[in-house]
Amino acid sequence: PVMPIALGEKSSLWLDLRAEGEPGHGSLPPARQATLNLARFLSNTAGFGTPRLHPVMREQFAALGRATSGTLAALLRALASPAGGGFVRVVAPQLRRRGAIGALLSDTISLTMFNAGYKHNVVPGEATAALDCRLLPDTEPNDFLEHLRRKAGPFGVDISARPPMRSPVSERGLLWDALVHASQALDAACVVVPTISPAMTDVRFFRKRGA
Repeated sequence: PVMPIALGEKSSLWLDLRAEGEPGHGSLPPARQATLNLARFLSNTAGFGTPRLHPVMREQFAALGRATSGTLAALLRALASPAGGGFVRVVAPQLRRRGAIGALLSDTISLTMFNAGYKHNVVPGEATAALDCRLLPDTEPNDFLEHLRRKAGPFGVDISARPPMRSPVSERGLLWDALVHASQALDAACVVVPTISPAMTDVRFFRKRGA
């Protein structure tokens, strides 16, 4: 049995995208279309970023590697090793099929809204979209945003950002000790590991106040 205790959460960055193009009739497709430009940018952007190991996840893999055996233990120990940063890029595609663990190995970008047009035979001159970006705690939101804007430039896509929601990673303290004790009281064989939540919660307000 594994008891994961969240020391932190991924940051949330919400983006609004807008692309302009030549409006026209559906029978005569314009050369520069807002919908196509925006869709091409999104197809090159949405999804998982470059895999990497946050220190909390490296520690989790190390703890799990000590608690198991065989091929799984070898995999976990490899991820926790100094070479884990390169190894995670190899195994991340497989780990993404195992639920939340894949989302904790990279920044992610989800397309949540796409709006354009009003009629079947009219090519719209504008298209908009919304992205929900979830960033590992050590990703700087401003750097992430500037990188996306550089990618969006050639597609004629403008990006505006809502204020990011961030939650610092907590140090271990009395609460950690209490949770470990309570977990082991329920099952002495349980493995307590640190982790990161892939989603944001209201705990970010308490963490900012030192809780």
